[in-house]
Amino acid sequence: MVSLHATTRIPVSAWLLTTLVALAGCQPDTATGGPGSIVTVDWLSQNVADTTIVPIHVGSEAVFNEEHIPGASYLSFADFAVRNDSATGLRNELPPPDTMRQRLEALGISDDSKIVVYSDNERTLFATRLLFTLDYLGLGEQSFLLDGGLLAWKAAGNPVTADLPDTRPGTLSTKPVNELVVDAAWIAARMNTPGYVLVDARPHEQYAGAQEQTESRQGHIPGAVNLPLTELYDQDGKMRHAAELQRLFQNAGFTPGDTVVAYCVTGVLATGVTYAARHLGYEILVYDGSIEDWSADPDRPMTASPSADRR
Repeated sequence: MVSLHATTRIPVSAWLLTTLVALAGCQPDTATGGPGSIVTVDWLSQNVADTTIVPIHVGSEAVFNEEHIPGASYLSFADFAVRNDSATGLRNELPPPDTMRQRLEALGISDDSKIVVYSDNERTLFATRLLFTLDYLGLGEQSFLLDGGLLAWKAAGNPVTADLPDTRPGTLSTKPVNELVVDAAWIAARMNTPGYVLVDARPHEQYAGAQEQTESRQGHIPGAVNLPLTELYDQDGKMRHAAELQRLFQNAGFTPGDTVVAYCVTGVLATGVTYAARHLGYEILVYDGSIEDWSADPDRPMTASPSADRR
């Protein structure tokens, strides 16, 4: 469970200027960042022969079998998003840490690996969900999102292959998990707590309760702001520039020192928002059960309004 802590606040204008200057000077052509880091296809093409780099293809196995980045291994969504085996039966939960480490080791990942995750289409949500899982396992400092994924790689004229990589098993040290996940009780106890902004990453129609949801009640958690995942990435699956991201987060009501607490339907879309937030330097948490969990209890409040809490 995550505990509240005091945050030191600085004027928004000064913080924003400092943040954007720092981000402008950080070229994504280096792989030295922490959680939320991005690399370009140019960087990967120049370093693809580096044996410490392990590209991970997420998306369709059929696409992977037909074409993927040379040296890439495949992980299916089911490898890192599992159904909860408790009475709740929640979907797309984090796998047991030891099980996930073994899967990563089988792909040749070790303590010194640079893990470059990419999507095979313009939707980044599976890639960011895997990156969130890696961050949870303590591997966030060595994990990176390939901006634009396979589509950008091919558009730049880089080669693809159907050949499987010659992989030797890796070795990962056991690390304590990062406490990045909160539950319904945590959300209920901290609604409207200063320093935490609850973000609904779903399309606005779902947030507003205008679109029927078969798995849950309609509407959103009271106090949540709506920042759809699709606003943070362009139509080609590339993350928007830092200045544009910062404007979107500010318009959603964020101030310096805030923690992004994101949810969606089952915790997948939410990771696209938190990865962008990490990229800007925000602390992040994910309500992994999301609306599927929250709305299952009729005593938990829901708000359905086309305009409420949209900033």
